[in-house]
Parts: sequence; structure tokens; C-alpha cells
Amino acid sequence: MDETILINYMRKIRKKFRFTAVEQALFYELLAIHKSDNSEIIYCSNTELTDRLNIAESSLYTARKNLIKAGIIVYQVGRSTRSVGQYSFKKDTISDTTPDTLFFASSKGLNETPSPKKARGKTFIPPTFEEVQAYCLERKNTIDPQKFIDFYSAKGWMIGKNKMKDWKAAIRTWEQSRKNNENRSDFSKPKDYGKGF
Repeated sequence: MDETILINYMRKIRKKFRFTAVEQALFYELLAIHKSDNSEIIYCSNTELTDRLNIAESSLYTARKNLIKAGIIVYQVGRSTRSVGQYSFKKDTISDTTPDTLFFASSKGLNETPSPKKARGKTFIPPTFEEVQAYCLERKNTIDPQKFIDFYSAKGWMIGKNKMKDWKAAIRTWEQSRKNNENRSDFSKPKDYGKGF
């Protein structure tokens, strides 16, 4: 693998990804090991890299994660954090003709596999008053559609710390909560024993 192409590639994308000094140092250290071993697969432990770069292990994890996200390297973890991991440079770093193809190290050696593209879930779109009203009528519940919309609009359509994914499920939850509250209120009402038993 031509180191000059890899270096030029890093120079080209480092501003785009805003690589830190540690991330760049990790890249160049792996490149140096690659050059000295003259092998597609780079075998190196976390301890060896942290000692060579004089960084904390947490900094190594972060730098490695960011280089993987940027599509420069691929990493195959060893059996433990102290064992030797396997690194390689992505094939498409050299040739931009096959961006979905990458080389990665496995226990059997270097394999070429397509990288699956994960489809992102649908972006949540808050419902209109009419949609909520129609759904409540369909379910024959007594939930006030405007109250529902106002409640979640005020919370930024968040449920706890998470963005709402399904407003219809939230309506069903409100129905269930209302039923549970009604059942509890039956027990909390004072009994009228004036009429006898």
C-alpha cells in the first residue's frame, strides 16, 4: 500500500473531520508501523500505542473511534483490552472508485466485504389537530386532542429525554393512564354507609 497516497488522503480530509492532534498522531503511528512491517494488517496492542504516543487509553479509544468513523481505518478488537488488536487502512482510501468496499482484519486474515448502509428511521413529524382528533374518535376515547398537542408541543415532542417516535402510541398510553387513574379514584372515594349494607 502506498504511504504517499494515504498521507495525501489524510491531508485532504483532516480539515473536513477536524482531526485532533491525537487522532492525526495515531494515524501516522499506524502508518509508520505499516511501513516497517510491510503488511496489510497492522498488529498492535492498546498498551503499545498508548506508550508510543504517550497518551491515555481513553484518548486512544476516542481517536480510534473517530478515525473509524471517518473511514480511514478499520479495527478488529483483540480478545481483551491488553491483547493485540488488528488495524488496517480502508481500501477506498487508496481508490475512491469503490467507497462501500473496505478491507478489515479478521482472525482468518484480510477480507473484502461491502459495508452495509443503515437506513435512518423516519423523522418524526408532529401530528395536526385533525389527525389527533380523527385518531381519538377512531379509538372512541375521551382524550382532548388540543390538550394532547399542547402538552407535547410544550415539551418539544419529547418523552423524557427521547424524541417522540410514534404519537399514536402516546395516545394509547394516555388512554391506559386515564383508565388506571379512574380505577384508583374508585378506591379513594369515601364510601357512603348511610344507606346500609
